[in-house]
Amino acid sequence: MKVIKKILLGLSVFGLIASLPAYACGPYPQMPCPSSTFTTTPTPTPPVVLTAIDVTPVNHTINVGESQQYTATGTFSDGTSHALVGGSGAWVGKASMPTARFAMAAGIVNGTLYAVGGFNSSGALTTMEAYDPVTNTWTPKASMSTPRYLFAVEVVNSMVYAVGGDRTYPGGTLATVEAYDPMTNTWIPKASMSIRREGPAAGAVNNILYVAGGCCNNGVLATMEAYDPRTNTWTPRASMSTPRFGFALGVINGVLYAVGGYNEISGYLATTEAYDPASNTWMPKASMLTPRSGFAMGVVNGMLYAVGGGNSSGTLATVEVYDPVTNTWADRPSMLTPRSSTTAGVINGTLYAMGGTNTFSSFLETMEAYTPPDNITWDSSTPGVATIDQTGLVFGTGAGSTAITATSGSISGSTSLKVVDRPDLVVTTVTSALATVERGKTITFNSTTKNQGTATTVASTSTGLYLSTDAVITTADILVGSVSVASLAAGTSQSAATSITVSKKLARGTYYLGAIADYTNAETESNESNNSYTGTTIQVK
Repeated sequence: MKVIKKILLGLSVFGLIASLPAYACGPYPQMPCPSSTFTTTPTPTPPVVLTAIDVTPVNHTINVGESQQYTATGTFSDGTSHALVGGSGAWVGKASMPTARFAMAAGIVNGTLYAVGGFNSSGALTTMEAYDPVTNTWTPKASMSTPRYLFAVEVVNSMVYAVGGDRTYPGGTLATVEAYDPMTNTWIPKASMSIRREGPAAGAVNNILYVAGGCCNNGVLATMEAYDPRTNTWTPRASMSTPRFGFALGVINGVLYAVGGYNEISGYLATTEAYDPASNTWMPKASMLTPRSGFAMGVVNGMLYAVGGGNSSGTLATVEVYDPVTNTWADRPSMLTPRSSTTAGVINGTLYAMGGTNTFSSFLETMEAYTPPDNITWDSSTPGVATIDQTGLVFGTGAGSTAITATSGSISGSTSLKVVDRPDLVVTTVTSALATVERGKTITFNSTTKNQGTATTVASTSTGLYLSTDAVITTADILVGSVSVASLAAGTSQSAATSITVSKKLARGTYYLGAIADYTNAETESNESNNSYTGTTIQVK
């Protein structure tokens, strides 16, 4: 087994690390208890499914040529809700762990991620740190009683179970188990497994903890055993068809999926097999696109994500996703950082990957997060009125009404949108032939008002003429006259020359000529913020 350990611990020429922080995390659906070996049958928990979609804004109106962002909010069967997101998704950096390490493991309890154990320049670790995604901060927690790396973590009944692993290199493979209670911040010893396992994977169904694979004294293992926390006992279960070390287990709808890893015969693995606890049987499934070991896994929205790891090509940043409905794998955006011997956790639909290594001498503390896009599509019932892209952005193309609909699977939600033609009045010029005028004398304002909207003005409007001591023209400035503007068709203008008499009471100084289209607000326009215009200046003496 020394050769396998060298390959999987990164001492090969490829510098690979192949640990397994494999676990199934999140609110997984459950099935009936797999065997009468277990003394009681827990109440099955139904899968969390999307039940409704609300689309906002509701019954909105926009103008032709105007855009509007729509949002779809999904409500789920467990009472939670969140915005449904389209697009491709992307990885973003998050707060780094206080302790750099690889070959650690992680579990999620009540929206908090617990990163446990691992290995760095200090050796095997007992360290535990907790991450709060709301504040993007880490907090130290009670350490394990036993240093561990290349081990598995799973959460059962809000307790974090640390299973097997290694405490020294090259020996020290463990069968021991301990459980962390977040409420008391304490670790409690539990019954050991029947055999020692290094690099195993773990998953939970119906509050039963399943641990499979690993190595090392008897070679790479295919065996699996199940732990019942109620009786603190282990029971053998059906072995995998393929021995695996440094692989991952994920749980979807009460089925365990064993993915990837490494063994002495096949090397790096891409194969997938699925275990049904009810029948105690394994079934082959579609293989990953890329063989990998020492990678992390998480389940988001019923999809299995394989993250990073390593193979004979080196350390990987690539990510792929498995859809159990279609039995297919597909590429997803790569991580920002290549990571082998990494770990991951899922909180509120976001996948967090942290730690690991790029080379044997490198211990990573960084973390990044990926929120997969929801399987959502957008549609406008009348594209001639408004079009919509797959991010929910609408563009008004013509007057009329349309329904804006967001759909995910068999669930959809919609709202009505009205697109209207409206005028948009602006002033394009304000000038005077005179640069200087005496108080009490007459000056001529030359102004042009334009309708740059998509509809004819309903009736005549007025353009106010102003003198201002600054370059910002508002209705608070000095109104010196007005121009009556006849009904304007879209795209047309009206020019006028208006004579005004400068008041003898006006203070001497420099003034800006200005104008405000529709200054009495007689017309409803598509844009009410662009009516004012600042023209040339004159000297009043």
